[in-house]
Amino acid sequence: MQLLAVYNKANEWQRARQTPAGLVRKNPPKLVKYLDLPAIVLVGILRIALGAGVSALFAATQQISGPSVAVTLGCTAPAFLEQLGRARPISKAVSRRRGTTGADPAPAQPILPIQAIPAPVDPALMPQPVVVDEH
Repeated sequence: MQLLAVYNKANEWQRARQTPAGLVRKNPPKLVKYLDLPAIVLVGILRIALGAGVSALFAATQQISGPSVAVTLGCTAPAFLEQLGRARPISKAVSRRRGTTGADPAPAQPILPIQAIPAPVDPALMPQPVVVDEH
């Protein structure tokens, strides 16, 4: 994930160095304007540690099996946890929808699951067993 972020910044730098015709500008911007190396290294180390920690936690609780799953989980853990951190709590989303501030939400009505009601079956439409006379 960190390599992809660095790749995207390098592409931005490359586009900023070029004119619309594709030539290099007379005074192209320096790479350090687009890539903050100390921050990239620190974030990379933290992402690796976070991914390793999540993989170890899931492996220790036997929720995953196999090294390929652990590696995949470790690679996706930082992105997943980042998205999780950006998500609004459900109570805030519900209170905003109702027009309240969330300080004293109105009591919620229980939501009952939708159950399918079977349609009545006409016995005349049911397949009839086939009787074979063996004589």
